[in-house]
This record gives sequence, C-alpha cells and structure tokens, in this order.
Amino acid sequence: MRRALLALRIVLTVGVLGAVLATADLAALGRLLRAADLRFFAAAVGALLAQGLVLSARFRAIVGRLGAPLALAHAVELTFLGLLFNQVLPSAVGGDAVRVWQLRAAGRGWREAVTAVLLDRGSGVLVLALLAAVTVALEPSGAFAPLRGVLFGVAAAGVAAAGLLAAADRLPLLPPRARKLLASNGLPAGARALFATRLALPTIGWSVVSHLLAALAAYWLAAALGLEVAVGTFVAAALCLLLATMIPLSYAGWGVREAGAVWLLAQLAIPTESAVAVSVLFGAAMFVAALPGAAFWLAPARERRNAAVS
Repeated sequence: MRRALLALRIVLTVGVLGAVLATADLAALGRLLRAADLRFFAAAVGALLAQGLVLSARFRAIVGRLGAPLALAHAVELTFLGLLFNQVLPSAVGGDAVRVWQLRAAGRGWREAVTAVLLDRGSGVLVLALLAAVTVALEPSGAFAPLRGVLFGVAAAGVAAAGLLAAADRLPLLPPRARKLLASNGLPAGARALFATRLALPTIGWSVVSHLLAALAAYWLAAALGLEVAVGTFVAAALCLLLATMIPLSYAGWGVREAGAVWLLAQLAIPTESAVAVSVLFGAAMFVAALPGAAFWLAPARERRNAAVS
C-alpha cells in the first residue's frame, strides 16, 4: 500500500508538472530563469532561512508545553532537519517522521514526540488557512474574490476540527472505551493545551510571521523576474499558493505549486511562463534554505544519539 501511494504521488507530480510545462513556452521560461536577479534570489533564501528560525521557536514552545523544555539550539536543529527531509523524501510527512524519531532519540516518549509534531504541523496549517482567508478578503483589487468562500470554508472546517479534537476524549456520545483510548494517545489534551492563552498566542504569532516570511520570499522572487505587483496583492496570492501545497499529493509540492501559481497569477494578468518561473525559483529557494539540515544530520552528536535509540 505504501509503495502504491508513493508511486501515485510521483505519477501525479510528473503528470501535473508536465501538463503545466506543456502550456508554457519553454524557451521563454528558460530565458526568464537565466535572467533572474540573483540578489533577489539571495534575499528570498534569507527570508526562508529566517522562517526556519521562526518555526523553531514555535516548535520549541509546543514541545516545552507538553513536556520538558527543549533547548533552542535543538529546536533549530530539528526544524531544519524536518525542512530538509520534506524536500528530499517523497513522503508528504517525511520531515515530520524524522522530527518524531529525533525527539525519541533525545529521550522523549513516542506519545509526546508524535503529539508535539502533529500539533506543530496542524497549528501551522490552521493559521495559514485563516491568514489566507483574511488577506484575500482584504485584498483591494478583488482579483481572488472567487476564492473567498472556499478559503473561509476551509478555515472554518479547520477551527471546527481543532475544537472537536480538543474535546474528543470528553464527548458524552462516545462509549467510555473510545474516550479512554482517545485520552491515552495524548492528542486531545495536547490540543487543549494549544488552545490555552499561554501557548495559543505565541503559536499564532510565530505561525503568522513564518507564513508572511514565505510570502515575502515569493514576492522577492517575482521581483527577481522583473514582475511589478502590489505587495499586498502578491502576498495574498502567495498565501493561497502555500495553502495549496499543503495538500499531500505531490513530491515536495512540485506540480501542485506550479499549477496553483499559473492559475493565481493569471488573475493578475501575469503570463504562464512568469508564473512557472516564480514557482520554480521558490522551490529552488526552499531547497537551498533547507540545506543547513544536512549539516545537522551529519553532525557526530546526532550519530551517537541515533545509535543509542537504535
């Protein structure tokens, strides 16, 4: 089953990416990429590196609320490992699995490790959905008006799902055995901790900053290609695009990101070749920004911890 899902993800990635490229002028796309201003590309990589540090702060806050405090350096290490493996592994949750494993290697229990990573990922997606809905609603040109209902629907569903998870082990309609099973896995209690003001405010704050940094990186990549778009309008498009890449259908977001970029930027009268070029540069910048994870992975201290847990 796992191999079939992996094969399907690769086929979808290649198929969607191929379909997008088939609609573009590849010669023009190549010229755009070669002419890209590397200074803006470097700025985008810098923004994504800063995003990694912000994500580290969010992860540290969540882990520390569930158990023993997590050292900032260790949080940075685990975050960049997750970013790296999300880029190089075909699985949609490869980076999350690596973070769970490394938390376990550091001496934490499996339940605590899994709960922390799931809450970190889930809270980030939920805040992204809310932020995308709000920015599209406030975007003055109305270019993305058709998405407003969908985005608010997704955001509302996310909030409802989070609330249901927080109350799952206390629902009177469930049999006592089911409630006991839900309570034993730690997720409902973790979700309730996430809703507490002490953790909710920093989690929301770090999430908003991280998503805006990614949107800023996308804006700078558009500037690298000479595109002139209002910052607020492009940020709204970028946030919608980031939300679309959360759908676990493709390899590291490739294909889905390019198709989304073509549709979204077409609403701003941006040609297909330019939209694809922005998306390709964004994928490249994400990979470069994740490379510090390789240094962490090869560190001798990590090898000792892996050997210990093995």
